[in-house]
Amino acid sequence: MQYQVNEFAALPGVTAKALRHYDRLGLLKPHRTGSGYRLYSERDLERLQQIVALKFLGLPLKQIRRLLERETPPLPQALRAQRAVLEEKRRLLDHAISSIQDVQDAIASGNPADAAILKRLIEVIEMQSHLETMKQYYSEEAWAKLKKLRRQNSKRQSGISEPWRRLFREAESLHGEDPASKKAQDFGARWIRLFESTTGGDAGVLEGMQKAWADRSNWPPEMQRLAPEFDQKKVGDFIAKIFAASMKKYYTDEAWARKAALQRPDFAEAWKKLHREAQALLGEDPAGKKAQGLAKRWLRLWETSTGGDPEIQAGMRKAWKDRKHWPQPVREYVDELDLPKINRWISKAIRELRKKGNTSGRKKPHRQ
Repeated sequence: MQYQVNEFAALPGVTAKALRHYDRLGLLKPHRTGSGYRLYSERDLERLQQIVALKFLGLPLKQIRRLLERETPPLPQALRAQRAVLEEKRRLLDHAISSIQDVQDAIASGNPADAAILKRLIEVIEMQSHLETMKQYYSEEAWAKLKKLRRQNSKRQSGISEPWRRLFREAESLHGEDPASKKAQDFGARWIRLFESTTGGDAGVLEGMQKAWADRSNWPPEMQRLAPEFDQKKVGDFIAKIFAASMKKYYTDEAWARKAALQRPDFAEAWKKLHREAQALLGEDPAGKKAQGLAKRWLRLWETSTGGDPEIQAGMRKAWKDRKHWPQPVREYVDELDLPKINRWISKAIRELRKKGNTSGRKKPHRQ
């Protein structure tokens, strides 16, 4: 059966103009009569239905032609690619809707001028873009919790909230302050409270934040430009010293002074390395060769980092027993590596080592 242009166009619901366009592109070539009229067949109808379906999915006509002529990858692969395109469009639409909603919420209590509304919209769009970049570092559950926390703490600037900016500035102004001083310790307490508010005390949110920060060199340029405002390393080192100084209460003044004199950056790194090695060996026999080798290194580092000082070692054990009162970031480190389990395992390895007479008989450390 053959159809003229208008009746053929009515079958799938396209226009005669569209059919002529498809003809010019070589996408759907009808049979021509001697007088030049176009005639379409049942086979042409099948091809037209394919064109309509693929056009509905958003594929360009030139790509549809190549696809139907098999000059491109097979249809399933093309559909997967187009699905990814549509999902990205949906993400952008969701982004726009969310941005508009945020602006509506922000201006609900007032009646700002159009220019102010558009300025606020630009700020929100930038913020949303930064959040979309951050999303890749979080599990689905952690991301949902972070968005809820963000709504609860909605007064933000791009990238870093204003409370964090103030704390960073204050930390830089405190450089040179004794980390054990009341001023520094009060600052550390406020840092912890804001940290807990930001993460909601959720391990998944914290893990996502740590992944994001570790990968900051791959952030978009506009986000990377936010970071150099502060010397993160200097601030981070100072905060770490404040946390370390919070342990002073577990020592006598004399023991603390001796411990401070022993401190070296490589000790902290050596303990971290040993903790992670022990974590990887938790399934091993504590009496096995690998465990025994690690136990020897553990005891050597314990002796070196404490100077063999019984009062320092006693203070460290006292601190470990009270670890539930440590600053949250330090507790998170303990939980991340499962240090209680590591200590139980290393204790067994050290006991096995002592049975063989391979140690000086000194006790093991609990937590550096």
